[in-house]
Amino acid sequence: MEATALFWLMVAPALTGCVLALMADAFGSRESHASSAIAAALLGAAGLAGVVGGATTAPTPVYETFSVGGAQSTVSGLILALTGAAVASLLGSKVAWRGRVTVLAALAATAGVLAASSTDLVLTFLALETVSVCAYALVGASRSRASSESALKYFVQGAVATAVLVMGIGVLSAVTRGDAAYSSLSKTVLIAGVTIPIVAGFALVFVGLAFKVGLAPFHTWAPDAYQCAPAPAAGVLAGPAKLAAGSALAIFFFSAVPASEAVFESGSAMGDLLPILGVIAALSMVWGSLGALGQGSYTRMLGYAAIAQAGYALVAVVSLNPGAAIMQLSLYALGSVAAFVGAFAVTSVRPEWDGSIAGLKGVARAHPLLGASIALAMVSLVGIPPLAGFWGKFQVFGAAVSASSALGARGLDVASWCYAGLVVVGIASSVVSVAYYGAVVRALYSGEGESSDAADSGGLTVPIVVTCVLAGALLVIGWVPFLLGLEAPLRLFAL
Repeated sequence: MEATALFWLMVAPALTGCVLALMADAFGSRESHASSAIAAALLGAAGLAGVVGGATTAPTPVYETFSVGGAQSTVSGLILALTGAAVASLLGSKVAWRGRVTVLAALAATAGVLAASSTDLVLTFLALETVSVCAYALVGASRSRASSESALKYFVQGAVATAVLVMGIGVLSAVTRGDAAYSSLSKTVLIAGVTIPIVAGFALVFVGLAFKVGLAPFHTWAPDAYQCAPAPAAGVLAGPAKLAAGSALAIFFFSAVPASEAVFESGSAMGDLLPILGVIAALSMVWGSLGALGQGSYTRMLGYAAIAQAGYALVAVVSLNPGAAIMQLSLYALGSVAAFVGAFAVTSVRPEWDGSIAGLKGVARAHPLLGASIALAMVSLVGIPPLAGFWGKFQVFGAAVSASSALGARGLDVASWCYAGLVVVGIASSVVSVAYYGAVVRALYSGEGESSDAADSGGLTVPIVVTCVLAGALLVIGWVPFLLGLEAPLRLFAL
């Protein structure tokens, strides 16, 4: 497939879906589902084009600012497809915020594609800021007091993170004499070596991007935002938006920093930053897992768990394996959207649900397909085979083990043990995650599934169908490496 055509096959339908959804919501009746149907269909079609194009098209520069084909198009396709799934779950729903969530989600997905495809730091920043503005509005979409307060807190913290990111871009642009392309930054690092402005610029940009990904200690917005946002909107935040920001972070580091064995040495640009990134990765895994462990709210638990999931991806970044980081984020995004759409499905059949994990008691007995789908999403998020989430963690920990072995062979024993320590922390965090994800499964299958509300005994709803499709994708993707080997999936995510 020709690269320019692939770019527009992703961007044009997504942007068209956003505009048409806005018009349908503005001029259509409140009962109409046209906006959600149009956006879901166009986002799904664009997502399919991106995934197919990523598998069949070699990475090619487009308009001198985008890279189309390969892993970046695969990620773009997943961003669009998962957003389309979240929007599709709104079909048939009568909630007042359906239209605005649809429009904001479609716009965020379009901007996410630009962020994941960008080869220029300024354009990446502008695209991610568009995603962030949509995210602030998505959190407050229900217009309840809690969601409005959470959106305001998120906005204020996001403004500070944006200022830090702009400062970092300014420093790096000064070093490269105004050229923010990753290739120019890479050449500058090669020629100038390690300088205080380069290290400071990288550190500032990382802090800004770390906030958008939700890494500790820049994570404080995540639990409130995921808890207070409408469930489909929270799914967009946890899945497509996090995937766009995380991919942008990985691509920035591995496009701008020259690849060589010397990056592990003290005194190199990455050598000075890698220990800090390793500490943040470990802190994110520990803090996210321990924070999720004590939560009674289903969506707030997923908010803390998302911090740990971002930490796993950062382990791969620290191990200089961008493909593993993007694979982990992609498979997590699929599982998280399934989990949040599942929550919305529960409210469609059990309107009295208070959002707690304990309140899920009996759901699987009353609605076996829904219960099984949410359970599969939880198992995938833990990382248990044969679900898709297992392969993300397998690649992440494998990358850290490989880095540890390589450093040990070069006599860098301290660094080697540090990578081994990251693997230990990651595995321990995954073991802890069995408790909080397992609590959901236990609640689903406990109790008799009785309810005084007639809706609890209803049949299939659109959110249930979408949840089942996403859970089925987790199961099918998880079996592919067992049947066909890991080589083909790895090619999809290799930068």
